[in-house]
Amino acid sequence: MADEESFLDEDVTGGQDVEVGQKTGFLPSLVIKILKWAVAGIAAILFIIAVVVVTTNFLNQGRRSSSVPIISEEYAAAPEIMSWYENFDPIRTRTADEASYTVVARVALGYKQDDKQIWNELGNRSRLLQHLIRSYFTQKTANELHPRNETIIVEELLEKVNAVMTSGKVKQVILLEYNLIQM
Repeated sequence: MADEESFLDEDVTGGQDVEVGQKTGFLPSLVIKILKWAVAGIAAILFIIAVVVVTTNFLNQGRRSSSVPIISEEYAAAPEIMSWYENFDPIRTRTADEASYTVVARVALGYKQDDKQIWNELGNRSRLLQHLIRSYFTQKTANELHPRNETIIVEELLEKVNAVMTSGKVKQVILLEYNLIQM
């Protein structure tokens, strides 16, 4: 056992006694170890930043920048406040297809706010206007009346309604309810 104890007491450095705080060169060994860890940490941070930048650029390739979107002039101003005429019965009719579809729609007409002449004319012509709107849907096929074509439908209805108006023009047509049902 004495051999084992003497072996443990010996220094592994080959017989030279080196203390921890002793200088081995220009800087102490403790400072060199700290500098090695600092350099390794900085290198790891730079590697992570590079990976994030490359990944972000790859994922955003071909996309527009995420800066403030450009607003068209049409939407830049607040929409005009209108009065609405909604005194129509719900419209139920069939399409012009051989295997007809059923159209169920409720329409509202927007006009200049507080314009009594247009309001009176809409009231006086409400049955005629309802007939025009119903016949519009009856003359169209299901493909033409598909919900993806709603903007076209609304524009065409606006033209039909304004064609019979005499005291003013309706500014907007909206579909409060619109269903295309296969029979």
